[in-house]
Amino acid sequence: MNLKDFDVLVAAARQRQDALRNTKGQEYIKYDADQLANFKRIAESLGIDPLIVWVVYASKHWDSILSFVKKRVEGSEPIVGRIDDLGNYLHLLEGLLADERTTPLGMAIPVTKEELESTRCLVCNKWRERCE
Repeated sequence: MNLKDFDVLVAAARQRQDALRNTKGQEYIKYDADQLANFKRIAESLGIDPLIVWVVYASKHWDSILSFVKKRVEGSEPIVGRIDDLGNYLHLLEGLLADERTTPLGMAIPVTKEELESTRCLVCNKWRERCE
């Protein structure tokens, strides 16, 4: 696939994902201002981390994608819908991480360019601006 066709594909996927987030997403938050309310509400009721709730929810879509890859048979929902769902779940994960401002490893998530440049590289453990 050439770059132009790929860009068209990605643009269409982003439009579908945005539409999905604006419809399905509203069902999950129960009209709370917090877009991550469902993860937090379920986590609190079960006494677990909201990231664990995210893993369970996202795993459902990943499992469907893996099944499609193995069998080339769509389930109850078209594979593109599962891909769109998982794409949105990756954004939700980013939101959960940004919301708590730490990763499971306890590292601050850089938000600005300055913050990113002032973090240590996970490979060499040097400060980013000095990392080779």
